Amino acid sequence: MKDNPVKIVRRICGVTQAEFGQLLSCARLTVHTLESGKLKLSEGMAQKISVHTGVNRRWLLDAKRKLSPVCER
Repeated sequence: MKDNPVKIVRRICGVTQAEFGQLLSCARLTVHTLESGKLKLSEGMAQKISVHTGVNRRWLLDAKRKLSPVCER
């Protein structure tokens, strides 16, 4: 199974789930459920991740990951 895009971005950032949650103003449990696939990544959360990390929002939401995880900055 491929890694979840939220997990990929968090690992690239080198932060824990709790630290990523703080960055995004959400709970660590939210990050965990996004990474496990139990919670679908919403447009709003993808936008937050994009704003705070620079990762392309379209890449985050692309189910087939055909796009490169480019930084928009």
